[in-house]
Amino acid sequence: DSEQYAKICTELPEDVRAICFSFGVHRMMQIDAKLFPEASNLCSLAREQGFEMACYDQIVADALRVFHPGSEEQKAFCHKLPAQWEENCLNNN
Repeated sequence: DSEQYAKICTELPEDVRAICFSFGVHRMMQIDAKLFPEASNLCSLAREQGFEMACYDQIVADALRVFHPGSEEQKAFCHKLPAQWEENCLNNN
C-alpha cells in the first residue's frame, strides 16, 4: 500500500526520494487508473516530506497517457487533483 511504499522512499537517501515517490505513482497508474486514490495518497505522503512536485507531476503525465484529452473521465480525474495540478491536467500539460 501507499504508506508502506512511502516508508521505503523516506528511508532512501534524500537525493532519490522524489524519484521514488514519482516511480511509485507511475507504476500504480500504469497498472490501473482505478488505483488513483492510492496514488494520490502516496503524493499526499510525499507532500509531508516535501516531494509532492515530482509525485503530482508524474500523475498528470500519466493521466495524459491514460485518458483521452477532453473526455469526461479525464475531467473527473483532473478535478480530484490539487488546484495547481488540476489546471495542468485539464490543459494537457
